[in-house]
Amino acid sequence: MKKILILVLALALPLVFAGCGDDEEETTRVDPQASADKVDLGTFAAMDALNGDMDFTAAYDLFEEAVRLDPNNMQARAGAGAMNVLRLPNHPMIADLIDTLGIDELLKGTLPWKNLGFGGGRGPAAGAGRAIFGSLTGEMQTDMGMFLDLLLAEIQVSIDYFNAVEGHADFEWLIPMPEGYGMDTLEIDVTDIHFAESPLHFIRALLLGLDAYNLDIGSLEGEDVAAALAQDSDFLTLTNAGALTTARGAMDAGADEASVGAVLLDAEVDDQTNDFVRLLFPGEEFGLWVAMTEGQRDTLENMPAMMDDMMDNPLPMIDDFDNDEVPDTLLVNLGVLFDDPIEDFKAILPEYTIQACGDTAYGIFWAETEENWTWHPEELNGLIALPGGPMTSDAMIQMFGLGLLYYMGGCL
Repeated sequence: MKKILILVLALALPLVFAGCGDDEEETTRVDPQASADKVDLGTFAAMDALNGDMDFTAAYDLFEEAVRLDPNNMQARAGAGAMNVLRLPNHPMIADLIDTLGIDELLKGTLPWKNLGFGGGRGPAAGAGRAIFGSLTGEMQTDMGMFLDLLLAEIQVSIDYFNAVEGHADFEWLIPMPEGYGMDTLEIDVTDIHFAESPLHFIRALLLGLDAYNLDIGSLEGEDVAAALAQDSDFLTLTNAGALTTARGAMDAGADEASVGAVLLDAEVDDQTNDFVRLLFPGEEFGLWVAMTEGQRDTLENMPAMMDDMMDNPLPMIDDFDNDEVPDTLLVNLGVLFDDPIEDFKAILPEYTIQACGDTAYGIFWAETEENWTWHPEELNGLIALPGGPMTSDAMIQMFGLGLLYYMGGCL
């Protein structure tokens, strides 16, 4: 995680070019010195956030202002792109939704602000969100589509910032480093920007995949949750297949960015001692800065071809799925998720109903006896298969131990 924090700091620190605007005019007047001052202030704000409450909102605002004052300030664009992603947990509406939905741990584990400690710093932002949008608890609906659309739009903002920097092949940013980091300056170049952009495309693909399905549950009240989980509800049903097509393109874009970064890394001929991302020196061990072996670089360079192969051909997975000490082979056709998407995830389950178990509790009641308990792998459209043919209900029950779920039905 320290490497991620250093990347964030590196992309947020300032240098040189800038511009200035006149608030009384519709057209911004470029003033490099005024913009440079904003970038310097953005740097201090980013370092304060890094050492404090992890709220990068002020840093982003300063970098964004620097870009507005001088659109040709590539250091400001790089900093704004990084700070924009890191500020999202403190966006008033996002902070309120995170609090309401109780998904702090999920976000910490999957999105770019992983383990940045934002949980303790979101109080003011969440409070502002409640003041502006009202409480999202109780009877007010939680619009997950709106939440995902907001995240997608903001991530695209960072991608656009990074794309602008990548248009300058000679981009170089020498960042003064404080004591204790093993070097006086850290070099950020266009190679590093490609590597920074790549994961944003994969995150965008994930969000688009979620956005393709109905995730609205009305409210977090027990009755609304139970209604959403009913097998005949619209929850978890496909509503926007086009979003999955776009998600597939986002995955390709992420692979392409990683490949370009790897190619540029291999072509670098300047002194790599202070580069943020570089190849391992002979005999060197992994340390504070991002360094990779030749094999890792080769893997990244070949990522587009690997992605195509993974989507077009079954991916064998060999494991002892049923714990009988005999390896099993499962074929996973990832391309199905985009080319022939699952219409309703609940339809895969054996027939069931949701019933009340008291005033606030609900339980799942299976419609069949254990002997006739049937899963519906055909609803997966070939996502998983066996080497000899399609997946069957009996094979699913045996391979994944799903028979145990039968005994988890009813009121617990």
